[in-house]
Amino acid sequence: MVDINTQVKKSLRKQDKSSTAVKQLEEEIHNLKSQLARALADYQNLEKRMASDKDQWIKFAGAEILSEMLPVLDTLEAAQKADPNDETTTIIIKQFNTVLEHVGVIPVRAAGELFDPNVMECLEVAPGEPENVVAEEVVRGYYYHDRLLRPAKVRVYKSEVSSKTEELAKEATQTGDYV
Repeated sequence: MVDINTQVKKSLRKQDKSSTAVKQLEEEIHNLKSQLARALADYQNLEKRMASDKDQWIKFAGAEILSEMLPVLDTLEAAQKADPNDETTTIIIKQFNTVLEHVGVIPVRAAGELFDPNVMECLEVAPGEPENVVAEEVVRGYYYHDRLLRPAKVRVYKSEVSSKTEELAKEATQTGDYV
């Protein structure tokens, strides 16, 4: 009988060891499945990001050439201001603007708007009210799709009081007369 009990105990120990080994293997399988799932998700995210980057690259590929063409439009608009009766220039400008709009280029709204340093560049300050409002658009700015292609170059109103205060402060700094 002792022999059978010993054999049963040995069998139970082997079974415990096998059971422990099975549990360890099941854990390892679970961990490997988790790693595989994460790797697959990472790969899918990479594919999506690459597709998105490619779309963005294609979308904005023409930005450089469009930037080079804007000075041509500026010159045409200057010619139109010099001779407002020249119908040819007016037609060319209209066609140029139609093409720009068709490819996703739209002008920055500047004249009469509150000065926005994110889309405008202040070339000059002019006395007047209301303060920080664009008095004049010197050079039109443009967006290309949802990005700024070129900032609007503007003249901005500054109140007389602010201008005089700045002048007095400048003089005081130069002469050393501080309040």
